[in-house]
Amino acid sequence: MLFANGLAENLPAGDVNVIVLQTTDDDANPGTPFGAGNAANLIADQVAAPSPGFFVYFNSGLSLPRLVYSPDLSETPPT
Repeated sequence: MLFANGLAENLPAGDVNVIVLQTTDDDANPGTPFGAGNAANLIADQVAAPSPGFFVYFNSGLSLPRLVYSPDLSETPPT
């Protein structure tokens, strides 16, 4: 198990399967909510090695941290 903790731009590109994402905004607009899809997209932009795993992010709409399972952290989720 490989662990990463940091801002999206500082995540490793290699094997990682547990991520604590410290980035809480993806568009510099505090009025738009930051949810699991936004967090997954930021992670997929950085992680190149396909692997299942978990990530923790802060959901701004719910005002709480959330734990998410992804079958492939390197793949953007469908819209």
